[in-house]
Amino acid sequence: MRSDKPIIFAQFAAASLALALLGSGGHTAGSWIAVLPFLVVALVLGLFDVWLPLGDLADMTGAVAFAAIVLVEPLPAFVGLAAARVISALLRREGQTPWRVLDDVSRRLVVMAATLLLTTHTAALGGSMGEYPRIIGAAIVFFVLDTLVAQVHASIRLQTSYLASVVGYVRLQGLMVAAQMSTAALTVLVYDAMRAWSLAIAFGLLLVTRQSFSLLLEVRRAYRSTVEVLVRAIEVLDPQRRGHAERVAKRSSEAGRMLGLHGRRLESLTYAALFHDVGQMGEVSAGEEESSSAEVLASVGFLASSVPILRILESRGMSDGSEDESDLVAAYVIAYLSAVDEDLTVGGPPGTDLAEAVGSRLYISTRRPADRVLRRIERRMRTGQHAPSEMATAAQ
Repeated sequence: MRSDKPIIFAQFAAASLALALLGSGGHTAGSWIAVLPFLVVALVLGLFDVWLPLGDLADMTGAVAFAAIVLVEPLPAFVGLAAARVISALLRREGQTPWRVLDDVSRRLVVMAATLLLTTHTAALGGSMGEYPRIIGAAIVFFVLDTLVAQVHASIRLQTSYLASVVGYVRLQGLMVAAQMSTAALTVLVYDAMRAWSLAIAFGLLLVTRQSFSLLLEVRRAYRSTVEVLVRAIEVLDPQRRGHAERVAKRSSEAGRMLGLHGRRLESLTYAALFHDVGQMGEVSAGEEESSSAEVLASVGFLASSVPILRILESRGMSDGSEDESDLVAAYVIAYLSAVDEDLTVGGPPGTDLAEAVGSRLYISTRRPADRVLRRIERRMRTGQHAPSEMATAAQ
């Protein structure tokens, strides 16, 4: 049972109430015809939504939804955008469930209604400022509300703090949201002069934005896949540890999100977890002088941010190479979960000495929440439960 069901029900009730209130007035046939171009553009854009690493969608229809509530009568705008969202979900099918569709539609309608309400009640202030500031301000309100409401669900599903979820979203999609916001305001401002052509231009701009964001995600996926292949190749030298690094990385990434790490910090934690015992395996296979995981990664640009974490692990918490406490937390998470995984796969008493050595360097106020999260994940690992999401890169 989805833990965010009550929120979806509340959204649906609020959206239904808004539709009922807006439907109490008369609407001409012309207003229903006027919404058709918005419906078509939103429908096509919905087919190009981008799947994110944690299973969410990067929605490209926000700009069209905002333009519709400003330029078309409210009820036709609501019905048209809801219909477009449902039809695009039915056409895509993959990854779509009734709960996801209900969530997407009701959330968007609630945000549209709230934006309409706020902008209507501030019309006097907007009139004194002029048309351009009023429209830009309304666009900002729309996208801020859309972000805040959407991250309620993300924080519940991923079991992270709400603030961390919002910050992670802004870091990953902030520029794309800003581009949509600009496109939305521009569409409204030029619509009277260009009509349907303004929507055609907006459609092109949004597709370019979508493609740029999609390419960014593909590059990051390629980086992660390359790293995972390298780690698997190294683990062949020590079959007893096969899969260990990926399991630790997956659980460490989950712990990092629950502790509020996001963006580059979460990515650094994940890569450090993947490479945390490369030096040890090199020593076992070659029988030569002890090697260092940090040395292996130091010359690789996109992995360099993981080097301070690995140096902390290799020095048993005594490294002065990083003054950032988040690196110390990351090292503690990796050491702890690595010991748990070794206990479960290799057997014998868990080797917690390294985790304790690193953890002793943390402030009590930092270690206590870390211990709570790690014990929670350890229970899942020992009972065979799955994490709520797959390992992320620099996601939310």
